[in-house]
Amino acid sequence: MSSQPEKAAAAATAATAASALAARASSEPPAQKHETKDVLLLDGGTGEELMRRGLPDDRRTWSALAVTDSKYHELLVDVHTSFLRAGSRFITVNNYGVTPGVGFTEEEVLKHTLVAAKLARKAVHDFGEGYVCGSLPPLVESYRPDLVQAHEKGVAMYRKIATVLHPHVDYFLAETLSSSEEMSQAVDAIMTLGLEPIRPLFCSWTVSRGGILRSGEPVEDAVKSLLDRKSAASPDRPFLLAGILFNCSEPEAITESLQALSPLRSRMAAADVKLGAYANRLTPIASDWSLETSAEPQALRDDLTPELYCNRFVGPWIADMGVSLVGENAYCGNSVKVLSRVWILTQLATIALVIAGFALGSDRSDVGYAFIGVWVALLAIFLGVVGTLVMRKYRTVATHGALTGMSFMMAQQGSTPAESAVGAFSVLLFFLYLLFTWLLVKFRADIIAFDEDEEDEGLTAIEMNGMEEDEVNGGVEGTETGAINGNAHKAHEEGTDLKMV
Repeated sequence: MSSQPEKAAAAATAATAASALAARASSEPPAQKHETKDVLLLDGGTGEELMRRGLPDDRRTWSALAVTDSKYHELLVDVHTSFLRAGSRFITVNNYGVTPGVGFTEEEVLKHTLVAAKLARKAVHDFGEGYVCGSLPPLVESYRPDLVQAHEKGVAMYRKIATVLHPHVDYFLAETLSSSEEMSQAVDAIMTLGLEPIRPLFCSWTVSRGGILRSGEPVEDAVKSLLDRKSAASPDRPFLLAGILFNCSEPEAITESLQALSPLRSRMAAADVKLGAYANRLTPIASDWSLETSAEPQALRDDLTPELYCNRFVGPWIADMGVSLVGENAYCGNSVKVLSRVWILTQLATIALVIAGFALGSDRSDVGYAFIGVWVALLAIFLGVVGTLVMRKYRTVATHGALTGMSFMMAQQGSTPAESAVGAFSVLLFFLYLLFTWLLVKFRADIIAFDEDEEDEGLTAIEMNGMEEDEVNGGVEGTETGAINGNAHKAHEEGTDLKMV
């Protein structure tokens, strides 16, 4: 993607969202439930994480190098999987930098996009859960509404990209677009794609201060236009608008854009359209910016710590402005380590459950209940450790939190020495679990990091679930779903209702 990767962590979900994240104890596809404060996590800094693990910084192609050079394919799959382990519900195909504007021919764009899509699907398939978003990026340059192509030319290119992505993704993500015209091209391409099943679309703009797009258009007008198009959609021109997002912008600018949407919030809820945001930590970007002419990575702000970002921005976005899709900007200076911090925040919800259980069970004085409580605590610890090891969604947190709370209700200090000993043992086990969880999270980046000492063999080093290497690297022919597509994609093909997040 066109913004520069930085090693400094720029974003983490606010502590106020921790309990909401922990409360999501469902294995079903995400549903549109605006009456809750459920927060869904997007993925993190794919490009930054690739470079942290050794991908060269090519100022022309940037993160696309992980797709165009097969020796980095395994690394890309590892990075996608890292974000899934860190709690992301979605990963984005790494095709943002595979565009005509970077210098790729149309044939190369489609060939490399196909490879990127299959690698993302491979990661989800192997991990066992998650959703893949196919990127519809700016075709010429990011942040540059003045360089947007003519309408029909842009629609045609987006349609070709979407056609290649379609068999391997669950959603489309039109991201970092700068104007209503640029977004209209992506939307027109999806509405006229003509492929089944219909994939829902996330629409994400990059914005400026004052509640306006980078083109100067009011955010409210741009969003209203999309909602009107959704209302006017027909069976022959379907438009499954899943969400409106703002990304790759200063958090202050995103706050102002979210505030500008206040009059439309109820309409969005009624239309089952989620609201999302993922900001960056970069200094303001010039209006004539381009990747190729930027010799140095964009400077980071020194006044925006992750804690400040959480408290001043992400927390209010979720609590007061209706945001339910939160991401670590996928190309603006955030990494797996930042996402993993969200896991630690969810422990607050667990502790709250334990305290509540202790208070509710304060009148228990039966040693039998106490012994049962010990076994419940052991089970909770086992589930928590296993859940932490695999870093799978937040239902594990809710599970071990509830079980540990039960253990405190049934096994707390009683009136006899035996009861007191059993209760104290239950308490000790729980805090040992918390310590172990913290240690795992602390060293999670090292545990899941790509081993640079191992020989790089690209896709030949990993199982592709029956997919031949020449199929991966052989252009756009044969884009059938194939064995590589994961369970989430199969649900689409079988008609499962996944049309909205």
